[in-house]
Amino acid sequence: MDPDKFLLVELDILTGLRRSELFCLRWDYVNFLQKSVCIPRSKNGERRHVPLGDSGLEILQHLRKQTGGLGVPSRRERPTLMRTTG
Repeated sequence: MDPDKFLLVELDILTGLRRSELFCLRWDYVNFLQKSVCIPRSKNGERRHVPLGDSGLEILQHLRKQTGGLGVPSRRERPTLMRTTG
């Protein structure tokens, strides 16, 4: 596995972001000064703020050097939804 993908797993654990929030993360959602991520529309349709610790900030700073406009490297703009069988 690519080491940057391990960083995504660590970032997910540190922040508790949902998969869709993580893969749709954009730099304009990240506030480095306030150490937080603003999710403009969460699962319940409301805005939510996720605090970032020092480790989360370091990961995002590393990823920022590796990517362009999106905060998290992904082949797709939108995540693939997990299919469940019923």
